[in-house]
Amino acid sequence: MKYLLAALGGFALTSLTFAGGVAIAILYLSAEPAESGGGANYASLEFPSEAVKVDVASQSYERIGELPAATAPIVPRRNVDADTDSMATAALSEIEGGETLSDEHVAWCSARYRSYQVDDNSYQPYRGGRRECVSPYYDANDVVSDDGAYQEASLQQGASADLTSEFVAACMSRYRSYRVEDNTYQPYGGGARVQCQ
Repeated sequence: MKYLLAALGGFALTSLTFAGGVAIAILYLSAEPAESGGGANYASLEFPSEAVKVDVASQSYERIGELPAATAPIVPRRNVDADTDSMATAALSEIEGGETLSDEHVAWCSARYRSYQVDDNSYQPYRGGRRECVSPYYDANDVVSDDGAYQEASLQQGASADLTSEFVAACMSRYRSYRVEDNTYQPYGGGARVQCQ
């Protein structure tokens, strides 16, 4: 008997709650909107519906005079050519970086990286410092210097000297840390560099 009274009481309370919610919803939806006081809103005060001519003379604005033009002090210029010793500058050695890159390599790097700089053959990745651009056309073994002579780079242990451009492109697309110079990449888990197969 106790369970029957508990079930009937729960049903009655649930029905009462549902009926109260329906009554409140009906009252809320059937209510008339409240009238705003005066019928004027802020937009009607700021922008009238009819054009109104404004008398500029009746307004009491204070006009500010023009500011004087700023004059820069005149400083006499030094003659730079007289300070330079032509014998001392002629004896200075050429600045390093006298290697030229192939046109295909420069075109490939410029098309792939917006931040590519030909001067130091590097680009700025989204993370980290600048990196050297290595393209399928880049051959670190044959770098032409400005005087036209070839500089031979030594190959490290077991690196193949005859890498095809397709092989280099495949290794570069697979491994971000791939270096053409020694045909190796840095494994994800760390450790020594591994030859690209």
